[in-house]
Amino acid sequence: MHNHREKSRKTNKEEDVKAASSREKERIRAGKELQEAKKIAEENERKRYIALRKAEKEEENRAREKIRQKLQHDKVTAELHFSLHADTMQTIGC
Repeated sequence: MHNHREKSRKTNKEEDVKAASSREKERIRAGKELQEAKKIAEENERKRYIALRKAEKEEENRAREKIRQKLQHDKVTAELHFSLHADTMQTIGC
């Protein structure tokens, strides 16, 4: 009878050890999975930030180009106006 109880206790203890080992393995697996999910989320956030900055820079460049073209247009217009004004003055003898 003693032997049966001892064998039963030993079996229960072995099952407890196996269950604890299984829980530990599951905890480690879940931790790795969570860590990987965090890594992916951070990488996606980094990519979104880079794309946003790129779009902002492109918009700034378009705005600068538009201003540059406007200044160039104004310069040409002013030169044309000055040239016409000078021709008119020569024609009337001033």
